Amino acid sequence: MSDIEDALREEMRAHDADGPTAVEFRFRAPDGSRASPWLAAVAAAACALVVATVALVVSNRGNHHAPTPLAKRAPPAAVATHPLSPVPSIRSCPAEIGGRGYWIPQPPKGVDAAKGFVPPDTPTHAIVCAYLHGNRGKLTGTRTLDGNLSMIPADLAELPRAPDGQPCELYYALTDGDYYLMALSYPSGAMWLSIPGNHCVGASNGKLIVANLRAQADAAYRTGDWKR
Repeated sequence: MSDIEDALREEMRAHDADGPTAVEFRFRAPDGSRASPWLAAVAAAACALVVATVALVVSNRGNHHAPTPLAKRAPPAAVATHPLSPVPSIRSCPAEIGGRGYWIPQPPKGVDAAKGFVPPDTPTHAIVCAYLHGNRGKLTGTRTLDGNLSMIPADLAELPRAPDGQPCELYYALTDGDYYLMALSYPSGAMWLSIPGNHCVGASNGKLIVANLRAQADAAYRTGDWKR
């Protein structure tokens, strides 16, 4: 506002000579010819003051922008969740034995084979694969076990580890050349058991070795049922 006030003062000073003196103002009214220029100058200055004031107010209002609303924070992106796919049941046998010793097609999946030879849970599916000595490691046949599968963990879950260097009778049996694989499927995983026919070796789940199970595996293959 100081610039406007200064301009108004300058305008009034410029027309001081047109206005009446103090004496003239007190003792006689100014005539029309002398008063008119002075009054016109005052009126013009007043109009200029009003116009400048309005312009200043409008300008100030224009410079004060309405606060920009804060952008709404986008909600965190939803994390896509995919339920774990169940491990497919093992339904088929390898066409031939892929190695010597305690060979299995693949390590346990979804099953902790170090805790026990087989889980204590009843499997949902079980098959026995036979590789009899006459076929020289080729698949002889596959048997799906249809009996009471709860007998499998009842018989095998608590088997102790076979002691190292256990004595073995030195003889050769026709069944020593046989080999069996057993596949157990569960809702959360699957595992293979290696069951060689050699009477001097045990059976393995890929982590543990227990006593020889050839006789049980042979009976299951021929009958479709696991029995103690």
